[in-house]
Parts: sequence; C-alpha cells; structure tokens
Amino acid sequence: MITNDDIVKHLRFIADKEKISIDEEALGLIARISKGGFRDAISLLDQTSATKSKITAMTIAEFTGLQDESQIKTIIDSIKQNDAKS
Repeated sequence: MITNDDIVKHLRFIADKEKISIDEEALGLIARISKGGFRDAISLLDQTSATKSKITAMTIAEFTGLQDESQIKTIIDSIKQNDAKS
C-alpha cells in the first residue's frame, strides 16, 4: 500500500504537468479518500479536474459526497439528548 505522502507527491507531479490548479488540502483529502489506492487517487484527480477551476478540499468533498464531521457529531449529540429543535 502506498502512503498518503507518496500519493500527494505524485498527484502534485501530475497536477503540475497537466496544469491542474489544486491546493494541498485537496490533494491530502484525495489521498485519504483513496486509502492507499493509487489508481483511485489519480482517477479522482482526473474527474475533478474537469471543473476547470481551482480544486479545493470543498470541491473534493462535494464531488464525493463527504459530509462535515463536526455537523454529523452535532446531529448525533442532538439525537442522543432528544433535542429535536437542534
């Protein structure tokens, strides 16, 4: 399995060669999502590069359907406390 750091480095190399504008946070998120799957990481970079604008972590989250963990925790806590209003 490839480390996240190795994935980020190689994705940065690809992005630079292909002139894909992407920030480091987005590269890190792609690496985490791919869970060591190098082809998965490259595929996600390729798919999101079709947006033609700068790729951010928010772009990756929206593209993959990721949810903000803090919002999920807030919802779970509200359910545990029977706090329907929250």
